[in-house]
Amino acid sequence: MERVFSGPEGYNLVRLTKWTEDYAFVLECLGLCQWDIFQAVGINAWAEVYSAATGIEMDGAALLKAAARGYDVRQTFNTREGASRKDNAMPKRFLTEPLKPLNIRNEIRPPVDSAYVERVITEYYEERGWDPQEGTLTPERLAEVTR
Repeated sequence: MERVFSGPEGYNLVRLTKWTEDYAFVLECLGLCQWDIFQAVGINAWAEVYSAATGIEMDGAALLKAAARGYDVRQTFNTREGASRKDNAMPKRFLTEPLKPLNIRNEIRPPVDSAYVERVITEYYEERGWDPQEGTLTPERLAEVTR
């Protein structure tokens, strides 16, 4: 959590995204809804539910590790089928048109900076252990996943 909740905005966008995806993946694999009420329950409680239901002892960290592995398997499949970093691009209009207000101040925001998007994608790939240019798993991450 310390790594997630650090940064200029009080959080690290890339690490928060990865953690959120992994947590949501755990809920999905457990057959649970991703509504706020289920997200309010700590990951260790879900690990206890998993252990009780399956007889396989698992803690919260192990559930999140399994979820990350699930993302790795999906990414490996997608890259095998031809997906690449270019498929993670934002729609062009997000980069060229001002963003309409989504807050109570009705502020119109400038288009998203493409350099920022590229930097975030690179950081996200690195956080997941994927090659930052190709989006494939690094040899180290692939070895860990297939172990």
